[in-house]
Amino acid sequence: MPFNAPELNLRDIEEDILPEELPSPYDYFLEYFGDADFENMTYYTNLYAVQNQKKKQIFAAGTIRTNRFMNPPFLTDKQMRKLKRGSTFEITTNMSGCNIGLLKWFDNKAVSLGSNFVTSGETDKVTRWNKKNKNYEEVERPEVVQLYNKSMGGVDKMDQLISLYRTFIRSKKWTLRMICHVFDLAAANSWLQYKKDAERFQVPKKKQLDLLNFRINLAQDLINVGKTASPRRRGRPATNENVCTNPKSFKIKKFDSERPSNNIRMDTVDHLADFDDKKIATRSAKQEDILEDSDVKENTPSQSK
Repeated sequence: MPFNAPELNLRDIEEDILPEELPSPYDYFLEYFGDADFENMTYYTNLYAVQNQKKKQIFAAGTIRTNRFMNPPFLTDKQMRKLKRGSTFEITTNMSGCNIGLLKWFDNKAVSLGSNFVTSGETDKVTRWNKKNKNYEEVERPEVVQLYNKSMGGVDKMDQLISLYRTFIRSKKWTLRMICHVFDLAAANSWLQYKKDAERFQVPKKKQLDLLNFRINLAQDLINVGKTASPRRRGRPATNENVCTNPKSFKIKKFDSERPSNNIRMDTVDHLADFDDKKIATRSAKQEDILEDSDVKENTPSQSK
């Protein structure tokens, strides 16, 4: 019997409990690596990953290697080749709460697929060229193959996003290159999830981060989270400790420093200001001259013409 998976939106949240702002790139990045199935779902589809995705009510399907599924008793490729084109061989597990279907379909060659929600299902017809008879013929295609072909474009999109801002290193060691690729992959997928949440929370497109700014903010958070902020002092230290009698006589310089993200502000590390015995803030030499000139003008009596 075909099993039609219900349409679920697992990340759907009611409007009354929506957060005031979207999570930061750092939060999306940690959530991606915090998934218990990250190691298994990144490189291959295996029994453990598909089973856990089913428990989380996430429907998964993909091509498999039979040794990742304890070598199920499939027909061999030679036996499948003797059958007609479009033949399928299907196996289902008998596990409590999680049945997994394995299917082997013969098109030009044998293809093995695994799924936790559908296997043959509702088949359709596809047109294939017969080299022997030199004509087109209709071949049955299982539903799991239909869904896989429809959804596999996400892999191409991910590769495209990674290629835009790939992390290049001089080392030729494959281990280091693999680590950099995993970080790029996590950043790209985190940005895709951020875009989905931004659309669901109806954030204007002008306020949404593009992939480049998303990666920049992520890099700043990864560098600064957990570190104490060193005080930034501009100009030479003040030599005159006179108290400012007229604070309106000079303007305070505004610096173009961005406000740190919530991850840096709330990482339980003291990013506090340093206190000293000075009654006014440290000033540069130019500001000292402005203050002295203002004091002289106030003490000098005005001369009438």
